[in-house]
Amino acid sequence: MGSNAIGNIKMRLERSVLQPSYEMRVDQEALQLRQPARIVSVRPGLGGLDARSCEIRSISANQAWIALLTTIGLPNHYYLEIDGLLSRIGCAERHRRPDRVCVMFLTPLRSYQLERLAAIAQPAHTGTWLLQ
Repeated sequence: MGSNAIGNIKMRLERSVLQPSYEMRVDQEALQLRQPARIVSVRPGLGGLDARSCEIRSISANQAWIALLTTIGLPNHYYLEIDGLLSRIGCAERHRRPDRVCVMFLTPLRSYQLERLAAIAQPAHTGTWLLQ
């Protein structure tokens, strides 16, 4: 693939993430949980894969809040691997805090994926974690 083709792919990805349908909103049908997961990203210069542990705190078909030890060095686009689901989910970051991020999924989750998560997930703690 030439550099022009890579530039076109990057431009299409950025356009798809910035569409109005990806506006940040509170999702009433989000699952509140504590599910282990991993963030997988490509190192600069295509130097391999980088993975870090995280925990899903809230997830819906379109977005998720993810808790991390730190967001230092985390790119804006990555894959999310959730324990219990077989597929990697492409993500674009919407909001970043020192210990958590809100991501929008490039392709919405299907209902069977959310049902599987609801069945296997650890229950969430009570509180206002998302509202802080």
